[in-house]
Amino acid sequence: IMSRIKPNAQMVLMYALGLVLTGILTILSCKPTQDVHVASLQSVNWLQGRWTSSLEGQYENFILIDDNFIERVIYQVEDGQPVISERGKIFEKDATLAMTTTIFNTKNNEFSKFELIGQNINRVTFRNIEEDDPYLIILQLMDDGKLVISEMNQFERLIKKYELTRNNLP
Repeated sequence: IMSRIKPNAQMVLMYALGLVLTGILTILSCKPTQDVHVASLQSVNWLQGRWTSSLEGQYENFILIDDNFIERVIYQVEDGQPVISERGKIFEKDATLAMTTTIFNTKNNEFSKFELIGQNINRVTFRNIEEDDPYLIILQLMDDGKLVISEMNQFERLIKKYELTRNNLP
């Protein structure tokens, strides 16, 4: 077939064929990328501390335990006494972060597991693996030093949002 094509046309055809092959090889050599969030406990050290909530009678502690996890404890003041209403952990798992929570003010002590789906320098977003509510929990350190916690449902509608102020108490 090539012998019947004029020399200039042969060069154009070979050039076009070369471009097509280069394009195919480029596409085949590309590896699909995954949205993986590489994170460590150090990347969320801004959470550590004792925080007073904007919700009346509530405060929270985020405490680094043996460099293994950050423990989150939520206290509700009842009859003048602090009572633990929720406890959770933020920990490293498979080069990313995960979170668990247990809510104690329910009949069955609700336990939930969350995976990290988004992070920047002062914000982390966790998604409930079981797809229960809260479906998303967003922890964000604001420019004024306050911590804002937002809980959203599966339709990304706000369920609960409150802010916390860091205490300088021991």
